[in-house]
Amino acid sequence: MFDFLKKTHRITYASVSFDGTRPYNEDSLKILDTDRRKLFILADGLGGCGDGKLASQTAVDSAEDTGRESTGSGETFLKELFETAQESVTEKKENPEKGMATTMVVLDIEGKTAQWAHVGDSRLYFFRKNRFEAHTKDHSVPQMLVNIGQIKESEIRHHPDRSSLLHTIGYPWDGNPCEASEQIRIRSGDAFLLCSDGFWENIEDAEMEEILAQSPDVETWLENMTEAVKTHAGDADMDNCSAICVYVE
Repeated sequence: MFDFLKKTHRITYASVSFDGTRPYNEDSLKILDTDRRKLFILADGLGGCGDGKLASQTAVDSAEDTGRESTGSGETFLKELFETAQESVTEKKENPEKGMATTMVVLDIEGKTAQWAHVGDSRLYFFRKNRFEAHTKDHSVPQMLVNIGQIKESEIRHHPDRSSLLHTIGYPWDGNPCEASEQIRIRSGDAFLLCSDGFWENIEDAEMEEILAQSPDVETWLENMTEAVKTHAGDADMDNCSAICVYVE
């Protein structure tokens, strides 16, 4: 089911989240739409660590609260948002030794500017004039291998250690691992995709771009990408899939 479809000024957006072949969905989404900012939040709870859904829901709730209450902006605001999410998830642990954790990626649009940040392997993709421009770099073992030149980026999707994460919300931090982008001035025709790894691992960047170019609106873009994700996954074991698409019009 698609929800959160709404027009606000020049911004339109849509979201989707489903179980895949898993017994339950541990992803969580939030969208904060105020006069000050449009804040898009997606988190993927780590099922193998226990209480993944609680971790992801706690993180997005905390991020929404920070977005509503904070007077900050830019990288300072994003760092604050991730710090408070880390504190909230840590406080929710019934057992301090328990590995309850989640990834999170956020997009903050204020006026004519946009900036994003993430921890883990949930991603943000940025498109301009229907062309892929960039995506966030995972905090994962395969991404580290890419960084040191041992494998190609195209090998991340099917790498045996693809789910081995170096940073998450919920595990102890040695400094804030949140990576914030440069602030950009948004233009008509810009598009953003926030998604969990269950989504991006089943669709290549070029196909996202192709479907975007053929889609008349944000809901169609998301719907057609979701169909592609399901088709590529086939009958294989499929992780929870979640995505938020954002158009600048």
